Amino acid sequence: MKFTFLHVTVAAVLCLAVGAVIGYAIGFDTGWSARLGDRPTQRITSFEECAAAGNPVMESYPRQCRADGQLFVEEIDEPIIPPDDRPMPVEPDGSIGDGATGCVPAGCSGTICAELSEAANIVTTCEYRAEYACYGLTKCERQATGRCGWTQTAEFASCLSSPPPIE
Repeated sequence: MKFTFLHVTVAAVLCLAVGAVIGYAIGFDTGWSARLGDRPTQRITSFEECAAAGNPVMESYPRQCRADGQLFVEEIDEPIIPPDDRPMPVEPDGSIGDGATGCVPAGCSGTICAELSEAANIVTTCEYRAEYACYGLTKCERQATGRCGWTQTAEFASCLSSPPPIE
């Protein structure tokens, strides 16, 4: 049987592919692949190690870090205040919501405008985004619809479209 250039090329490609698959599998089984690049060779076992290794940290409460297919959650020493004991959010002028309308800022970041009677039971994630600073430029009060909401002003809308930088 006469081997043509096509036969030799196909055989060479198949040998390379099989070799690559075997090498890849052996590399991961022996931990060799962990030594490539800037990845640490030690095994990550905690949130602190995960964050220190430069893995992405999720902006949640508590913070979370993912590495090598595992999720590590930050341990918080301070107790979380139950909703019924949580102090009411304070408006920028020092008052607690708008007493006349019964509307108050709620949620961990204070960006939800809710009924005073419901605010203590609202639970949200705790993160901070630049546009949250804009909520100090408006009021949480009863709207024309009869529901609590943030009063839309030109200053508030402008701030939301181009929020100040986070310091």
